[in-house]
Amino acid sequence: IEGGWTYRKVTSQLRIWFPKVFDYLDVQSEKRQSTTSRHEHEEKPIWQLLNKCGQTLTVVDIGFPAGSDLAKHKGRDKASVSDCHLWFGVF
Repeated sequence: IEGGWTYRKVTSQLRIWFPKVFDYLDVQSEKRQSTTSRHEHEEKPIWQLLNKCGQTLTVVDIGFPAGSDLAKHKGRDKASVSDCHLWFGVF
């Protein structure tokens, strides 16, 4: 994931890496859409970025996280890519 990627590009890449997860999210999104108006549905991202501090996960207050947001919340600043952790949630 590159720092200049948009939320849409990040989501596209996550779909490639985790197709079964996003298949499930798509089904859930369709169910949610059938119970809410289309306008309300479009305002919410399909996934949200979480921050881990100790044993607690909190939602990062960014509506549509981009690549630069993921870089900021990947864990230790000087960690290599293989030592990084990103946490995602669906609400």
